[in-house]
Amino acid sequence: MEISRSLKLILILQLLWLPNAWSDADWVAKRLNEPLEVKPSHLEQISEFLISRIPPLVLPSSPEAWTAEAQSLRDRILEEVVFKGVPDNWREGNHSVTWGDTIETGKGYKIKKLYYECLPGLYVSALLYEPDNLTEKVPAILNVNGHNAPGKSRDVEQIRCI
Repeated sequence: MEISRSLKLILILQLLWLPNAWSDADWVAKRLNEPLEVKPSHLEQISEFLISRIPPLVLPSSPEAWTAEAQSLRDRILEEVVFKGVPDNWREGNHSVTWGDTIETGKGYKIKKLYYECLPGLYVSALLYEPDNLTEKVPAILNVNGHNAPGKSRDVEQIRCI
């Protein structure tokens, strides 16, 4: 096997340089003691950027101030997120609810079937789980179930809604 001239030259230059590197132990020690410059990761850079843009939290001075701030936030989220790019007739239209059958369960609640017109001409079916013997206003959650094969008849959906 024949070694090329350029490879021989590289080997000779390395051998000539090696004693020079060994003789400068101070240079090596100095380089080993220098702190490495650690660059922040992309996640750290993104976090730093985002955190710098978050306004400081200012606590409202009174319940009335909080109510006003809550309404302002609600309006802003609806305008800038929920309804962004949505035609006015979609949100200002006459959205109707059509009530269907009521299922009396005998377990302290009844299930009311309904269709909600979410967009003009587009209806979503839903179930309203309503406690028996309501005497005052109570909070409610409307669950629109049915995005898989068994839909609203799945046990987990029934349990969650009760």
